[in-house]
Amino acid sequence: MKRIFLLVLVASAGLSAGCAHPQEFGVVSATASPTSSAQPVACATPNLSGANVIFVAASSDMTPATDSSGNSIFGFAPYPDFASGASAPQTSAVVAVTTSQVVQFLNAEPIGSSLSHSAVGFTTGIFPSVPYTFPSGSDTQIGTTITKAISPGSATPWSTGEIVAPSDSSTGTACASQVFTATTAGTFYFGDFDTYDSAASMRGEIVVSQ
Repeated sequence: MKRIFLLVLVASAGLSAGCAHPQEFGVVSATASPTSSAQPVACATPNLSGANVIFVAASSDMTPATDSSGNSIFGFAPYPDFASGASAPQTSAVVAVTTSQVVQFLNAEPIGSSLSHSAVGFTTGIFPSVPYTFPSGSDTQIGTTITKAISPGSATPWSTGEIVAPSDSSTGTACASQVFTATTAGTFYFGDFDTYDSAASMRGEIVVSQ
């Protein structure tokens, strides 16, 4: 079975620097990932008590899936039980959020992994064909809004940047991205900067409703 990368999506308002999970993760400081040429981003702390928090987990043991249109999704899935310390989901899935919620991505690779991940928004209304050339700077943090309101091919509308792996942190724990809002209803596609063109082709889909 192919191994893929799951990226955790956490929706919450008012998150701060750091990275935490009550049972599986803890506070981390970002260091360079040995498997990525880009610099990992700073961590942020999930708001475990926020009413509008949505968690979506990631794991290299996840299996692929398809959306309602038959598109392949691989490596991203909601993580609704993140706050309770439950294990990350094992199957990729579309991430459903509302415009009243906010979003955050986490690298939920198991302790000991050296894999960094990212979620880079596409300007297209579908996954672009591979090989795909990400615009310059897509491997760094860009924006805080889930959107594709930029002409296709002109720029990356949003990106988490490289999110450090558990073993890359000082405490051997997971790390988070910046917080995103999703203010416009629609379907938004994104891919991992490092793996989108690989056999794994890590990719995800966010469906935003009012």
